[in-house]
Amino acid sequence: MAYERFTNSHHRLTRIESITILKGGCLALNKKCTEKYFKGFSSAALYYDPEQKKIGIQPTNEIIGTSHLIMIRNGTLRVLSTKAFLRHFGIAHKSSKAYPVTWNEKEEMAEIQLTAGKK
Repeated sequence: MAYERFTNSHHRLTRIESITILKGGCLALNKKCTEKYFKGFSSAALYYDPEQKKIGIQPTNEIIGTSHLIMIRNGTLRVLSTKAFLRHFGIAHKSSKAYPVTWNEKEEMAEIQLTAGKK
């Protein structure tokens, strides 16, 4: 019997800025992402580019009908309730998946590139 090496790809994403689409329909911002892009912000506006399959999360302190509150869970984890957003754009969330974050200077938002996000 041959050995197979275990690799934990999730562990690598804790070292960089990442956002996880949780099974329950939330976006979870890891600590590095929160500190770098969302520190001092209470909410975020959500965007979706269907051609490039990218989600944009723009930090804001405006509490309006189209913004999503950034909630704190377990003391440090930042979460946005996004089930309706994901459903509206047909973005799969049957299992939790983490994505690396890039910053879009022009649009002033964090972006995640979905690889196979459509249902």
